[in-house]
Amino acid sequence: MRRWRSLAVMVAIGIAASLWLSQRAPIGTDLTGRVQLDDILGDTASPSLGPADASVVVVEFSDYQCPACRAAHPELHAAARADGDVRIIYQDLPVFGDASERAARVAIASDRQGIYAEVHDGLMRALFPLGDSGLRRIVEEAGGDWQRIEEARDDDITDFQLARTRGFAMRLAVQGTPTYLIGPYRIVGALSESEFREAFERARERQASPEN
Repeated sequence: MRRWRSLAVMVAIGIAASLWLSQRAPIGTDLTGRVQLDDILGDTASPSLGPADASVVVVEFSDYQCPACRAAHPELHAAARADGDVRIIYQDLPVFGDASERAARVAIASDRQGIYAEVHDGLMRALFPLGDSGLRRIVEEAGGDWQRIEEARDDDITDFQLARTRGFAMRLAVQGTPTYLIGPYRIVGALSESEFREAFERARERQASPEN
């Protein structure tokens, strides 16, 4: 019995140590020197939010039906607002089927009406199915013209943007959503506001010492 108790204590200590280390472990994988990142981080063609000359760039790969993406959405934006020097580049990567594809196309098309950020936010927060009626409601609440969205969502420009995003995702070995490129760090999965803010600072530190 004493032997089993000792073993149980050792296991408990091991689990606690593992949790402690995981909480202290740096977030993300440094892709410096492993993947060409300049055109992804310097992308001016995709929808974006924040200062064009921000010291930290976040590239977000997300799907509007992804629960983790939706959970992380307000956390990322709260962290970016608090920081004030972060640019978010949106990459719509539909991986959850046809409804996700339709929502992504509507979001991309909305950028031509200057309402991408509002539509993106509406899609992430929607509590109703993302069928055409729900998509139209979000576009119109953002001040958009639904007829123009319908005309644009399946055109060559939207097709090109989706293909471009998929090309970026392949280069970064993105295997699911949400995935973020924060500076040179690829981060998989949802983060809290504090974790995003930590990632911003880590990216700044890494960019300040590129030789390491």
